[in-house]
Amino acid sequence: PVYDESDCSVTRSDAHQRRLFAKAGLRVCHSETQEEFPDELFPVIMYALRPLQQDEEQEQKQKQKE
Repeated sequence: PVYDESDCSVTRSDAHQRRLFAKAGLRVCHSETQEEFPDELFPVIMYALRPLQQDEEQEQKQKQKE
């Protein structure tokens, strides 16, 4: 993580964010990098997340139907 003391913000890499999501029991369904930001800024990535438990429950229901 990169800390900015001027505004107390924290910037994390995509890999770090994904590790945090997994640790929280979330799966990334989709991610997209926002475009047209200046090159000197960090990339801004949007994430769509789902609980891992919900995915497992759906898989079990699908197997029961088969």
